[in-house]
Amino acid sequence: MGATDMTMAGTIRVQVSTDWAAVRDGWPALADLGRGIEGFAFQTRDWIDAWFATLGRSGGAEPLFVILGEPTAPRAFLPFVVRRRHGLRVLEGFGDGTADYHAPLLAAGAAFGPAEAEAIWSALARGRHAPDAVHLDKAVAEIRGAPNPLLAWGARPYPMSGHVARLDDPWSAWFDRHFGRETQKTLARKRRKLGEFGPVETRFARDLPEALAWLNALIAGKAAQMQGAEVENGLAGSATEAFYETLTRASGTEGPVRLYALTVGGTPIALQWGVAAGDRFTNLLTSYLEGDWTRFSPGLLLFRYLLEDCRAAGIRTFDFGIGDEGYKARFSDDPAIVLNSIVRARSLRGRGYAAAQSARHHLRNARSVRWARQTLRGLSRPRAGAHAGPGDAAPAQGGAST
Repeated sequence: MGATDMTMAGTIRVQVSTDWAAVRDGWPALADLGRGIEGFAFQTRDWIDAWFATLGRSGGAEPLFVILGEPTAPRAFLPFVVRRRHGLRVLEGFGDGTADYHAPLLAAGAAFGPAEAEAIWSALARGRHAPDAVHLDKAVAEIRGAPNPLLAWGARPYPMSGHVARLDDPWSAWFDRHFGRETQKTLARKRRKLGEFGPVETRFARDLPEALAWLNALIAGKAAQMQGAEVENGLAGSATEAFYETLTRASGTEGPVRLYALTVGGTPIALQWGVAAGDRFTNLLTSYLEGDWTRFSPGLLLFRYLLEDCRAAGIRTFDFGIGDEGYKARFSDDPAIVLNSIVRARSLRGRGYAAAQSARHHLRNARSVRWARQTLRGLSRPRAGAHAGPGDAAPAQGGAST
């Protein structure tokens, strides 16, 4: 059974609760985004429900929910978890790796500034569930175009960003700007060649059984890609897989979770899993069949038609999620979603933790600078047999990708 604390900082009321059942009904859902609530999918009721049903069952994390404002007019909602780290209670972002960004859900037009940030800190520090330190990674640097007031707790740059494309132009203008004429011709030719193997379709899953079958294929494809690239598979583990399955089941095919596929003869060769909420589509999981299929650029083909279908459905912001892959920068129209790590100590023991994190941050930065310098020195040296020819030139924007 959870507990709830109420505190006042001046005229600002803050509720801090470990009891999800006590706050759940008033917590915004995915369907509320763009309808009086601003924010990201990762902090919504749907995301939290799926976490409790899967990842949250393993224990080791104590959920902590913060609501700012009066019960009849809440202004902000922030979900956290408290974990034991080296004997300390450390407040972290909610989601166990499933959240690309950490930011509050805000009522449209509600005030959320330095006073609110300090009120939240005071409530966290005074409550019976007070952590020794806060360590919030992937915190967005800006909210509504202004600095995130939580950064005043103590922020340093996070090594990755997010990227978005704005689909506000007429589709033809946006498409021509980001897919050059040669790319359009190349993709059309590759789609025709795929037709030699069977009927080619790009579409969303029609029913739940198909959506679940596609999700299983996507997860298997992702695991194969990660293994081939010798990269840690972020989907590894039955609880993580169950998390995405739970969200897919809860949504059905009429809800916000959407599975999209490029199929050849009914077999998906490229898949994407994302969330449509308000006028924003957040693309989170992507995979494709490797082998001979890669010569047809299945990922880029799928992406091209997904963008078009999203635009036709009223989506105006296509969120690529966290990561600085080159293709994201190519298709993005806005500056990157800058992220920060926020670290602040509350107790004396927490100060030791904060100092250790600061030292690690400076060490990583020093290593990054040293690596960059070594790389630049290596690039500046001429390689045996190297020559500058047409094939060495950087491809022009709009060039074909495989």
